[in-house]
Amino acid sequence: MGVTLRFPLESSLGHLYLFDRLLPRQLLELFPREFYLDLGEASGAVDLPPDSRVRLDCNKTTTEDPSLLYRSGLESLVELSFDLDPNSATRSTDPAILGDQGLGYLRQLSGLQALYLPDHDITDRGIKFLGALQELRRLDLNGTQVGDEALEHLQLLPFLETLDLSRTRIAPPGFRRLGLMHGITKLSVAATGATDLDLRQLGHIVGLKELNIRSTNIADRAFDEFGTPTSLEVLNVSETDLGDAGLASIGGLKYLRDLDLGSTHVTDQGLAALLPATNLETLFLDETGISDRSLAVLKDLPSLKRLSLFKTAITDQGLRILSTMNGLRELCLIETDISDVGLRSLEVLDQLEQLALWSTAVT
Repeated sequence: MGVTLRFPLESSLGHLYLFDRLLPRQLLELFPREFYLDLGEASGAVDLPPDSRVRLDCNKTTTEDPSLLYRSGLESLVELSFDLDPNSATRSTDPAILGDQGLGYLRQLSGLQALYLPDHDITDRGIKFLGALQELRRLDLNGTQVGDEALEHLQLLPFLETLDLSRTRIAPPGFRRLGLMHGITKLSVAATGATDLDLRQLGHIVGLKELNIRSTNIADRAFDEFGTPTSLEVLNVSETDLGDAGLASIGGLKYLRDLDLGSTHVTDQGLAALLPATNLETLFLDETGISDRSLAVLKDLPSLKRLSLFKTAITDQGLRILSTMNGLRELCLIETDISDVGLRSLEVLDQLEQLALWSTAVT
């Protein structure tokens, strides 16, 4: 027997989507919108098939009055988003309008598995209401006002796997609590005050697969503190003070697939330290101190498929080295000193699918 969601007749609470429930959760997480069935506006009576998995992207009406959710019988919801601009490359600049009290109306949504609250006026006091969401697996608190006390409540969510604490107020006590949350597999603490010592705590998370520490206070010592967890596959250390000395430990992350070193102090002298990372498929070196010399090292990374060299000292000579990297599928050369002459070297890369050449001398 199906279920009927009943929303206000006079206005919509947002947009509804239905999951293909036969698809594995991992696939839905990687490519969510590709596998949603668009159900239209959350207004009036909406009939659903049995065992439906539903997502609601809340609009401004719902954000201003979340009690509307409390009155609408939404037990079938598995995802709830308060991101008012989910398709934008940058977060909305509108004032945050969902506060701690609004989270209290979410307690009845006991089947909720994903909750997105970016840039809203949420503090540690509001996070306590999330303790009732025992099925929660993904939580986005990016740009909220939460700090260390919030982690006390988040530790009680038994299935939490993905946590975004970017641009929050988390400090050393919070990082210590994070180190005890062994169910976390994807974590972002970008643009926080994280230091080398804080990274030591994150190294204790058993099974951590993805870590974003972009725009933090870490430097070369950080990965001596972090260790070399064998589970880590994705790492973003862009816009930090990491330099050549810090690459030695990163190279020891033997299962690393995706590494972003953009806007760090990495140079030609340090890049050879990555050679042990033989599973590396994606590498961002944007705005670093590398030149053509580094490409002679990169060609020995057997799994490399995606390479970004935006605003580096790469020349036509370097493109001749790149032409030997037959596995490349995506290559970014924006704002590099290359020309049509060098570009012809890449014609032999028959697997290359995407090539970005803006702001170069290529005609």
